[in-house]
Amino acid sequence: MNIANFLLFFFIFTPIFSCIHNQPRSHHCELLAPHIHNLTFYKAADFSILRIITIFAPRNKKRGSTCPTPLLIMIQVNTNTFRTSILSGIAVGIAGWGYLACNNIIGAVLFSFGLLTVVNYKLPLYTGTAGFVPLRDSEGRSCWLSAIGKLLFVLLGNITGCLLVALLTRLSPIDLGTSAQRILEARLAIGPLRAGLLAIGCGFIMTTVVTFAREGKVLTLLFGVPLFINCGFPHCLADAFYYLTVPTAYTSSHLLQLAILYPCLVIGNFIGCNLYRFIAPETK
Repeated sequence: MNIANFLLFFFIFTPIFSCIHNQPRSHHCELLAPHIHNLTFYKAADFSILRIITIFAPRNKKRGSTCPTPLLIMIQVNTNTFRTSILSGIAVGIAGWGYLACNNIIGAVLFSFGLLTVVNYKLPLYTGTAGFVPLRDSEGRSCWLSAIGKLLFVLLGNITGCLLVALLTRLSPIDLGTSAQRILEARLAIGPLRAGLLAIGCGFIMTTVVTFAREGKVLTLLFGVPLFINCGFPHCLADAFYYLTVPTAYTSSHLLQLAILYPCLVIGNFIGCNLYRFIAPETK
């Protein structure tokens, strides 16, 4: 079983099994409950995410029980956010499918479907959230860890959605894998550092067009998306779909390079999304 199948099994079938067996709420759940917001323990869909938290929670030597750490406390587990993040990934995956099928300026315009869907349905997308997530609380204290935890949660859901669409591409008569492989080869050719720096441009464009779209100026989406594609600015979710669509043999032979490349794209997008906050916060 590869990692993709394992993740699908864990997040989809574990809640079903827990529902069938009517597993009761554990002592660990009760201890964590006051510290994690928006988590309904009795929902079967929450069980697999709860299991991840309790696995990594340390043991209290005095009481012999699980105690939450600051890292666990700052993660606000919201399964609805995770599910809607999957929908965002599906929208990006379908848009990427259209781009790979055309692989030209028309495909770049068609890719706008993904962001139009995200904005109109108000779905959480990593690059549409990174520039707006609060970095300080109402009292002016830094909440970077909480923001990063939320973004990673959204990113995981987005990648899961991209994975689901990428699995469907295996059934398509269109040779999408070859087009996706060319994109991956281009990313690997320039290296992770240069790719990460270029990803800053995509992040800046994304925050800009989402800001305009929230004001009802959705036409900017039809310019912004083709712009970052034709400039060669990597979008970490679009690239996730491309990498998952690439033939498995090629991906397996470049796994280490991808493990270094992808985090650079995620970080680059984050910097670009927050460029206005770093340079001219008064503009927002």
